[in-house]
Amino acid sequence: MPSSPKSIHSDEWSETSEVPCTGEVESEMPPDETSSAKEVLPVSPADGEERVWHEVDMSVGTTPQSPHKSTSTDASSNRLIPTHNDVNQLSTILDALQDECDRSYDQVHSLMSRLRGMPDDMQLFLEGHLNALERQRGRLNVQASALRQVDLASGNEHSSDTNALLECKPARPKLGRSPKHPTPPPSTYHEPKRAKVDHAPPRQRQQYIQDNATTLRWDPARVGIHATVSGRGGARLKTTRLGWNVAMGSVKVSSFCVRVNLPKSKHRNAIAIGFIKEPKFWEVPHGAESVFVFNYSGWYLNVRKGSLCSLQGHDDTPFASPFKDGDTLAVVLDHSSKTLSFVHNGTHLGIAYSNVDDTELFPALISYDARVQLTFVAQ
Repeated sequence: MPSSPKSIHSDEWSETSEVPCTGEVESEMPPDETSSAKEVLPVSPADGEERVWHEVDMSVGTTPQSPHKSTSTDASSNRLIPTHNDVNQLSTILDALQDECDRSYDQVHSLMSRLRGMPDDMQLFLEGHLNALERQRGRLNVQASALRQVDLASGNEHSSDTNALLECKPARPKLGRSPKHPTPPPSTYHEPKRAKVDHAPPRQRQQYIQDNATTLRWDPARVGIHATVSGRGGARLKTTRLGWNVAMGSVKVSSFCVRVNLPKSKHRNAIAIGFIKEPKFWEVPHGAESVFVFNYSGWYLNVRKGSLCSLQGHDDTPFASPFKDGDTLAVVLDHSSKTLSFVHNGTHLGIAYSNVDDTELFPALISYDARVQLTFVAQ
């Protein structure tokens, strides 16, 4: 079993040594659209002439034409005889389609490997795209091979083969069951009304948190490399292996509430929950390094010890009692008084931080242990 990491939030410094932690996760790119039915081909200009681009129709039953008449006709059979220009144009079109198909396949495959823990209907949707792109790539390879074997010296013999190749209509790929929601629904979150400066009664605080809980979800693209998202709409987050990991919520909020499930472990590694101000801080941790100074990124409560960690200089400052498995934690930011408070199992713990000027903050979890689970709940 890996030894306990040593951070600014560990009990024993002698367990590990300091190792700086840096890392960067490659950003996702949306997959390209499938190949269109038309391609724009460049025509090589003569000396001193301006380059001209011509649009070639790739629909079924049509033959691409060169900007200059280069296709001859057999008077006896009234069939088109391929020329060098015809084959060159078809080769260019097929090469472009092959390149675009390869790019689309690689991007969709990369997207699937990055978006772990997404809903089943999204996984089926992307798997269907991968299978369709794989079949399309195979058909393009077959057509390209057949085109290169056309013998231009015997145009009459191979004209029928060329026409049949152009008239070949590929079968429409079967993508299987169409998902009901191919893309996640857009967020409908609206900023709640600002609360008064005076201390609100517990009932008003609980209602304020509940209104936000209906829209909060973990962002699958910003949960780090050691965590997955599951549950209805992505409300549940779970770490999968040992290593420093930063996970962020999907929207900017003023308050949120989570149920904390802790793994059974003799170690007391930091499990910090709170608000983060750095939108790309989830890219920083990249492995099982011993030291990870995370408090400068926001305002947190280490539920393992009940201590404060923040960019205001708090470094495991005692504040509350340690949490147990199944406890709930609510984090509330009051914009009027610029204060941040924590609520443990419905009990208000008081103001933890003052002079919190930032207004655009994301819910965040920073942890090292595996099997740490956080679920957004209403309280």
